[in-house]
Amino acid sequence: RDDNALGRFLTYLVEAVRVGEPSITLDVTTLLEAKAEEAAGVVLADLVNEFEAFERDFYLILDDWHLITEASVREVVGFLIDHAPQQFHLVLTSRERPTLALAKLRVDDQLTEIAAADLRFSVGESRAFLCDVNELNLDDGAVHSLWNSTEGWVAALQLALLSLRAAGDMASSIERFSGKHHVIGEYLAENVLDHLPAEVLDFL
Repeated sequence: RDDNALGRFLTYLVEAVRVGEPSITLDVTTLLEAKAEEAAGVVLADLVNEFEAFERDFYLILDDWHLITEASVREVVGFLIDHAPQQFHLVLTSRERPTLALAKLRVDDQLTEIAAADLRFSVGESRAFLCDVNELNLDDGAVHSLWNSTEGWVAALQLALLSLRAAGDMASSIERFSGKHHVIGEYLAENVLDHLPAEVLDFL
């Protein structure tokens, strides 16, 4: 969330790129101090030129993109998407659809999207995880019941697995296990709800 400041974002962007290509010598701090209003354009033009010179693929990963709300920061990333060469690849992770102009990339088949549904296990994948990898002796009905109650989410299946291994009566445990299971509730509270903005948490 702190990276919404344009100067900070540009600085971190260049430093992240420099990790992959130490030869880059852009001095963002000096540019910001000398001509702050023009710094973004200069930095971006120089970065694009650097990417043009690369002979290998370059991947820039921006995590938690949904926290970026500042229009000027979004414009920076939009500029990179529009002007960087083919060997430059941008990877965004976000809890929301990115607020970027991506339609042209989608039409040109230059965009790969992985949605929430793609991250869930199918019934067959759930069976492989529970029975093949973790050696639980479950029939198709039990697997389907667990898949249905967890909606195929791997973290929930892992919690179900731990619960079943400790259970004396596996069939009864499967019947009791649902999306409202207290362990899943604790997991969501610690890993999801605790990190939400106060106003979103109040709404939920």
